[in-house]
Amino acid sequence: MDIIKAFLIGGSVLAGSFVTKHVSPAFAPIVGGLPTGILVTFFMDTDETRRLYYKSYVYSSFLLFLAVLICHLWSSNTTTPVNLISSICILVWASLSYLVINYFVIKKIKSKIFT
Repeated sequence: MDIIKAFLIGGSVLAGSFVTKHVSPAFAPIVGGLPTGILVTFFMDTDETRRLYYKSYVYSSFLLFLAVLICHLWSSNTTTPVNLISSICILVWASLSYLVINYFVIKKIKSKIFT
């Protein structure tokens, strides 16, 4: 089962790269944006684990949406290299995702356990 999971997740990332080389880059988000985060839930053990995962996934996905929007707007209105913009957005997304999930998911769970 772990091999299938790794194949689905890794394969979708590589497929996005493949699509950009053989088809218009406009179609790459369809493959590269394949909701691997949703597919992963099929390999989780319990519904409680899935619920907690989705709770975190919502926050992370919303922050990802904002990061992509910022990348698009910033790269459309500046001469800053797009790879630099993308790198900055990834770092900001990862940092904010960690902080938001830690505060809104993990701390809320801990406070429910101890109250």
